[in-house]
Amino acid sequence: MTAEPVAQAQQQNLGPPADPGSPGGYRVIPPRRVMPGLAISWVLVAVVVGGFAWAVATAPAMEWSLVGRYLFDPVILTGLFNTIQLTFLCEALAIVSGALVSWMLVSGNSAFRSAAHAYQWFFRSVPELAQLIFWFNISLVFPAITIGIPFVGPAFGHLQTNQIATPWLAAIVGIGLHEGAYLAEVFRAGVSSVGTGQREACQALGMGSRRTFLRIVLPQAMWVIVPNAGSRLIGTLKITSLASVLAIPELLYTVESIFARTFETIPLLLVATAWYMLCVAVLRGVQSLLERHYAAASHRGERLGRRRAIPDVTGGAS
Repeated sequence: MTAEPVAQAQQQNLGPPADPGSPGGYRVIPPRRVMPGLAISWVLVAVVVGGFAWAVATAPAMEWSLVGRYLFDPVILTGLFNTIQLTFLCEALAIVSGALVSWMLVSGNSAFRSAAHAYQWFFRSVPELAQLIFWFNISLVFPAITIGIPFVGPAFGHLQTNQIATPWLAAIVGIGLHEGAYLAEVFRAGVSSVGTGQREACQALGMGSRRTFLRIVLPQAMWVIVPNAGSRLIGTLKITSLASVLAIPELLYTVESIFARTFETIPLLLVATAWYMLCVAVLRGVQSLLERHYAAASHRGERLGRRRAIPDVTGGAS
């Protein structure tokens, strides 16, 4: 385009001002990004959330002075410690049982797979509260536990079930086996996400199955396992509140025992909520750190693989 048409277009307001350095003599003007809908949405959300928060904060029933007084009460802190302890004991049993069941799921033994599916079907079908009550009353089904050879052998000893079926053991077994049924699926999905070609390559290099799993399969499977297992751990923390029906002095039971005497229900529930939210925030932070760690390791592996795949100009491989 010559200078004459450009000047005529400018005089007739048919185009943007001319720019001699650009192709065709036109200056590119970026469009203005005006999104009034997004701004209105933010204002609407801020008004609704802010109004609700203000109504809750200024409600007379909140009694924030009582919340501050009970927040670090020794009885409340004891219940918090019991909740944390119960959470990690249940999670330990869940990890052990989930790892065993996931191994049975991926094994080539059909009997093991059937037993694993039956385990998952039972513990994922029965409500958690019903399981806790059942394990606490297991002595009604088995008054005594006999140690010996089944069916034909002599008995070496007897153990009264009432002596071992304590509320703590019932809560640990009920919650741990329940969460193990879900963790088994998490572990199975993580291991299955690693391609079989990598296992075959390890076998070709002479690596044993144990070393292949620990050095090759497990580090890659953790990329899938960590987010889901972290969510299950947070769920276990909250499920421990069901142990209050067994009179275990965890956080919720401690709060309930106090407001049953003082009738300060809302402030004490706020205290329990604050501690639960703090524990979840800590667990979520640890989960994020682990996710970033395994993500960085995965990216390093991808970059290393691409670098090794680049051919060398001299005829070799880099």
